[in-house]
Amino acid sequence: MDLESLVGCIICEETNSNVEFKIQSENKNGFVLAEGVLQKGNEINRNRRYYPVEELRRSINSPRQQELIKTGNFKGEAGHPLDKTLARQSKVDPQCEQVWYTKLWMDGDLVMGHFRGTNNDLGRSFNDDLKDGQLPSFSLRALGSLVNENGRMTVRNMQMVAYDRVYFPSHPGAYTTKILTTESGYSSPVQE
Repeated sequence: MDLESLVGCIICEETNSNVEFKIQSENKNGFVLAEGVLQKGNEINRNRRYYPVEELRRSINSPRQQELIKTGNFKGEAGHPLDKTLARQSKVDPQCEQVWYTKLWMDGDLVMGHFRGTNNDLGRSFNDDLKDGQLPSFSLRALGSLVNENGRMTVRNMQMVAYDRVYFPSHPGAYTTKILTTESGYSSPVQE
């Protein structure tokens, strides 16, 4: 291990011999694994949409979504696509992918995720941004229905397409929260 990849050491002084635990923040390919809030449910976002937590949870736990995560195929683009056609909005363009999601889960009203850069130039720039201390932010792209419920534009029957990296997220708290550290680094999209 080179000193540039060393985040810190834990020295346990209660043992008879010095035991050092080295913590790395990136895998053997140099990609950092990070954690962040991707979205908050049960509130009206900046785009005036309301995502019920039960819709978010159902979409995350759907067999389709779990298969995409398990196989390493749930990715987000560098920004939302400008082409507004359904054909373009409903898929991730492999040439535009930037962030690779390795885990999604609900923590109360929050959609949480583990993610890293993809294996292309856009993913490497995302990785460099994480290493430089930037806090990338995210915005959901999904298919579904907008239903006026009690004056709120509520999203129903949702299918996630991607959480794209954006600069001003529709949910104010949808930012990277921390870099995950692990002895062995990240090696597979199937972790748990």
